[in-house]
Amino acid sequence: MVKDLVKIVLSDGRTIQDGQVEYVIAKNGVFKKVQTNVIEGYVKVNGVPHLPEINTPVKIKLPAKIPAQIYFQIYSFFCEYDTEVYAQIFWNESTKSYFVYVPKQIVTGASVDYKRNTKLERRFKLVCEIHSHNSMGAFFSGTDNEDEQTGVIYGVISTKGLFENKFRIKLYDSEWDIDVSEIFDLPKAPAHWSKSIKTNEQTCLPGYLNFGGNIVNAKTIKEKYGVPINDFDEP
Repeated sequence: MVKDLVKIVLSDGRTIQDGQVEYVIAKNGVFKKVQTNVIEGYVKVNGVPHLPEINTPVKIKLPAKIPAQIYFQIYSFFCEYDTEVYAQIFWNESTKSYFVYVPKQIVTGASVDYKRNTKLERRFKLVCEIHSHNSMGAFFSGTDNEDEQTGVIYGVISTKGLFENKFRIKLYDSEWDIDVSEIFDLPKAPAHWSKSIKTNEQTCLPGYLNFGGNIVNAKTIKEKYGVPINDFDEP
């Protein structure tokens, strides 16, 4: 006899009734009650037959896109260190604006040990956690997969290149990749630039960079935001 089970509600809204085939949702999965000539009990199964599948992807629910300047500021800050560094982006509901917070942390070339500010996280809405890779490309490590479980936006920015980044949402065993343009309010390219594109691929003229599918003037970004960009051709 299985005790202390919560009320079971199926995905179509029906509840399990006495006398029906019984499925039990437990901490370790979905189980079906079975009885044969030689066994009786609960067998683990992959879902409940005859119920509709849930294929709805998650949707990003940001109050507004994060200003592009915040991305460039974080990148510039990361470039000041030859180690990994960690930063958070919060939403202030009172001022309807985002701000960056850098918690106290001990860093090495391949790790960050930071202390969460629980008081700040209770007061404001944490929407994004970003860390840098100083000598590697942008990717999520096995440690990242274990640590990133709260369902916010997670990002990795490589200081090897301004626009080398990876962003995702991760919760439990599920994750969804996100393009940087879905998160940050990036500058839009003038429509007439498209006349210079001769292939189906998104290419850049000399002196411009492709940032999340948006063509931006590298020199302008360097002068306006002060970010270190050394790998572009002058127009």
